[in-house]
Amino acid sequence: MNHAGETTLDERGLLCPQPIIDLARAMGEIAVGEELVILSDDMAFPLDLRAWCAGTGHELLDLTTEGPVHRARVLKRPRA
Repeated sequence: MNHAGETTLDERGLLCPQPIIDLARAMGEIAVGEELVILSDDMAFPLDLRAWCAGTGHELLDLTTEGPVHRARVLKRPRA
């Protein structure tokens, strides 16, 4: 379920680096303070996502794994 100010990006079936590339593009399309939910079944996604958030300053709010699917919520922060 999406909340107000939240967009979902379904990257299941795509392998590294595509989920992160698509995440970066999608973050450019939402406003500061909005959240993006991203779904991925790529094994490398959790590590890639943490590194990407650390490098961009966006905030990883939540990362869960259910079966093969990772679900993350990322908050768009202003550029430093």
